[in-house]
Amino acid sequence: MGQILHGCATTTEAVRRAIQNSQESLRGLAKRYGINQKAVAKWKQRETVTDRSTGPKEAKSTVHPRYPIGKYEPQPFSIEQKIEWLADIHFLPVQLENAVLNLDEEQLETPYREGGWTVNQLVHHVADSHMNAYCRFKVCLTEDNPVIKTYDEKQWAEMNDVHKLPINISLTLLHALHTRWYEAIKLVSDNDWNNRTVFHPEQKKTIRLWYLLGTR
Repeated sequence: MGQILHGCATTTEAVRRAIQNSQESLRGLAKRYGINQKAVAKWKQRETVTDRSTGPKEAKSTVHPRYPIGKYEPQPFSIEQKIEWLADIHFLPVQLENAVLNLDEEQLETPYREGGWTVNQLVHHVADSHMNAYCRFKVCLTEDNPVIKTYDEKQWAEMNDVHKLPINISLTLLHALHTRWYEAIKLVSDNDWNNRTVFHPEQKKTIRLWYLLGTR
C-alpha cells in the first residue's frame, strides 16, 4: 500500500529523504520534484521526513500557582458588579467555613502550592487581610484621601497566633467582621464608590473606593 499523504502534503517521505540527502540547489530540486523552493527548504531543515501533527495540541496551563484564580483586573463601575461584590463580602465566611469543614490536621498543615502557605496559614491570613481591608474602607469613608496603613503579610503569617490557634478562631472572627463590614458599606452611594479615595504609600498612587471593593 502506498503512503497516505498529509492533507496538505505534496511530497512523499521518499522524496523528502532524497531532498535531505541531495547536494543539488533548491531551485534544481524544486524543478525536479515539481514543488516550490520553500517546500524544498523546509525539508532540508527538518531532521525527520514525517509530517507534523495538525491535530489539537495539548493545552498548556497558564495558571500561576501563586494566583490560581488569576490576578485582579480592574472593572468599570456598574450596579450589577457592585451587587455581586457586596454579596461576596456578605457570604465569604460561610463559603470559607464550608471549604475547610472536613479537612483533617494533616490537610490543614499542607501547603496549597510548593513553597506556599499551609491551609491553616491561609485561613488566618484571610482574617488578617480582611481586618486591614475593613479599616481601609472605614477611613476612606470618613476621611479625605487618607494614607492607608500597609502591613507585612508574610511576617503576620509566621506569628505565634497563626501557628498555635485553631482556624475556627479566625472563622469566628470573619463571621463577625464581615457582618459589620457588609453593614457599613451596603448603602454607600454610587458617588462615594467612584469619588472616595485613599492614598497607597507603597504603590504611591491614589485609589478609588470602587477599586478597593474589587480587590478586597
